[in-house]
Amino acid sequence: MGKIEVMKAKWHALKLKMKRKEQKLEHYIK
Repeated sequence: MGKIEVMKAKWHALKLKMKRKEQKLEHYIK
C-alpha cells in the first residue's frame, strides 16, 4: 500500500471515531 492509501485509511478511521463520539455525546445529553 502506498502512503496516500495509508493516510486515507487513517483519516477514514479517525472520522468514524469522531462520529461515534458525537453519537455518544448526543445520547448522554438526551
